[in-house]
Amino acid sequence: WPHPYAVVQVEGRTDLKFETRIAKTEMNPTWNQAANFDGVETKSTLRIEVWDKDANKSTNLMGWVTVPSDKFMPSGFQGELPLQDSSATPHKPAMLSVHITPTNIVSVPSSPASGAQLAPGDQIRLTIVGARGLETVNVNGFQPTAASLSVLAKAKGTGAWQHKTQVIQNNPSPMWNEEALIDGGLGVDSLRFELSDGSCGKLGRASLTSAQFLPNGFQGDLALKGASKGSSAVLTVQLAVERAGQAGDGQASPKKKRSKSKSRKAAA
Repeated sequence: WPHPYAVVQVEGRTDLKFETRIAKTEMNPTWNQAANFDGVETKSTLRIEVWDKDANKSTNLMGWVTVPSDKFMPSGFQGELPLQDSSATPHKPAMLSVHITPTNIVSVPSSPASGAQLAPGDQIRLTIVGARGLETVNVNGFQPTAASLSVLAKAKGTGAWQHKTQVIQNNPSPMWNEEALIDGGLGVDSLRFELSDGSCGKLGRASLTSAQFLPNGFQGDLALKGASKGSSAVLTVQLAVERAGQAGDGQASPKKKRSKSKSRKAAA
């Protein structure tokens, strides 16, 4: 009897890979496991392989399927996919049941976009909207009772700017609606978000590279990595890029909680 498990990977991305548990002696395995792949590009392809691990700990490829992005973007996909295999004997193909939900997709431009760099005087207006799904997080047997978010902007691999939100108690869907300004002259390469609880510790993390928010900003959900298995927690953020002399355009903006963060220049 087979001991099947599945391996899911974004083709060409060794950092975006997930492996299910091994199903013991099952011809019709059910895994019901979820994985979050952060920053999948619009032209990406998912490859799903089903392997058998025998008693001698050797592995054999049982079948595979590739899923191009146009099959699950922008509305997702839920259904069965026929598995290809290397057998020369004609037979009815095995079927794989999957559910794919896009949450944080990176658009790939056909050519380099103009204005995709920040200059002195430019700024990034970051709005930390909120998080949801924290009731699905379990850290060492504990569920979070409070939540705060730390944001670190990195410039050329060095921490350049930090912000920490207020702590919100007893709410699995905390809403901060905090706004912070990041100096474009720091040369921000990426943003890292870490959600934590005073008693449980880290609840999850997410990140955005400059390619994801330059030149047109970003608005959407980020799946929180590193949370407990089966967690569906997400963080909602907005980023607007304001060029020197254009910020605000003379129009009043909605009142939001302003950041009291301190910025510091990156170390040389």
